[in-house]
Amino acid sequence: MLGSTILTFPAPTARSSRGWTALESAGSLTVADVRPKVGNARSLWSRVGSPLGVARLDVDLAEITQGADGVALAASAADALDRLGAKREAIRARAVAASAYGDAVTGVAVTVLGGFTVLDDGLPVPSSSWQSKVARDLFKMLAINRGRPIHREVLIERLWPGEFGEKANNRLSVALTAIRNATDPGRLRPGDHVVIGDRDSVALNVANVSVDVDQFLAEGARGQALIRQGNRAQGLALLRVAEARYTGDVLEEQPYADWALPLREEALAMYLSIGGLLAGADAASGDHESAARRYLRMIERDPYSEHAYLGAIAALRTAGHHGSAQRLYASYVAKMADMDIEPATFPAA
Repeated sequence: MLGSTILTFPAPTARSSRGWTALESAGSLTVADVRPKVGNARSLWSRVGSPLGVARLDVDLAEITQGADGVALAASAADALDRLGAKREAIRARAVAASAYGDAVTGVAVTVLGGFTVLDDGLPVPSSSWQSKVARDLFKMLAINRGRPIHREVLIERLWPGEFGEKANNRLSVALTAIRNATDPGRLRPGDHVVIGDRDSVALNVANVSVDVDQFLAEGARGQALIRQGNRAQGLALLRVAEARYTGDVLEEQPYADWALPLREEALAMYLSIGGLLAGADAASGDHESAARRYLRMIERDPYSEHAYLGAIAALRTAGHHGSAQRLYASYVAKMADMDIEPATFPAA
């Protein structure tokens, strides 16, 4: 049957194309070998009417395609997986879209969108390497400050409230050493390769460490600037890459960390702005189904976004989903009542 016909391939990583290049380096299959096999498998899934199988293989094809074509393929697959309810796989597809744009994962790379992970030359730093939760939290604080120094007393107050003096400074030094041990266990790099500091403050060395939210914000700002300058096609393409990076809010695993709130709100605001522009472009091109899905994802992230509600309702009506539009309008009215805001009238199609 079909299952015995299709080859199975190792799952590629979400942040790089190492999953496929590993095949080549192992001397088993080259990318040139893999591409037609994946393409043939995709054709089989299409013929038997399995949109989920097609979408999954489109993500694999995107990863070995790279460049703008890879971005478009992965982004399209992410939308299809969303429609099919495969939310976790849709997140992976958007991460592949980001990496397909050509990012090279070398050195130390920090992910804070959707949760905290650290890669060293593309390989994850194991949780056990951190030695303590304090060291992980300290590195998170430095990462979201993105190279701006944080005074040692501020860090001590966050990590050990009420402590001060030599004992607290020693504990901070131990945590900084644990960071170095986790990110450079072989001590192959200079001591200030990842973290730099002096007697007063400590900072992430962004010359050697990348942070995904930095790339997301930069791509979002650049894409919007290109649109303002009249280069709409290139601007929208860059915004799709930025949107794919946003796999979740900043440090989702610590929703009550007040020190993460400013960056979390900044990144969310950028995501909502990007989503609105892309949804508007979808609607303008006549793809109201895609526009509705984008607006609904925005509502998932911000349940009080009036712009997203009204855009989704209008797109759903235009696509003929009148019942869904009515139910969403009722939710919108309730959310506006929560904020004591007068709701807009039911949007026209």
